[in-house]
Amino acid sequence: MPSILIVWRCFPLILIDRLRLEYRLRTMPVTIRHMAAMLFALTVLLVLPHACGQKTAATTAATGSVCTGIFTAFTPSAENRRVYMTVGDSEKIYFNHRETVVLDNLDLHKTYIVRIFDGNKQTDTWKLRFDRLKVHMVTIWRSPGYWHMDPNPSGKCGER
Repeated sequence: MPSILIVWRCFPLILIDRLRLEYRLRTMPVTIRHMAAMLFALTVLLVLPHACGQKTAATTAATGSVCTGIFTAFTPSAENRRVYMTVGDSEKIYFNHRETVVLDNLDLHKTYIVRIFDGNKQTDTWKLRFDRLKVHMVTIWRSPGYWHMDPNPSGKCGER
């Protein structure tokens, strides 16, 4: 019985403290209230995808991509049509569309062998490993006499 009396006597104090808190919130400048509301909304938006089980960019597995670049060689165009490449166990990839993603969903931690063919003859080969290049995209292109594989940190074909 005495505990009920203590709670009953403290209730007006709790009510007065609550009214003081509401008064303080009402008298705050508008910008502080807006910042508090925006901070709350931002927190909710960041937590919501994880609470609902959705995948975010951090939870999805990153993959690598290969783009074709320019093909400048001093050979007749009929011979250029025979030039193609393979990346790992991929199909033949011809250089008829420049600055195009020709292969994607590649594992970043796997070593791929890039092979360049002219007809049935292999002319060049090298290793590709995305995690060692620290990028998710590379562009393979040809200048007169040389093949190049450039990292593409922007993640878009045609940009470096």
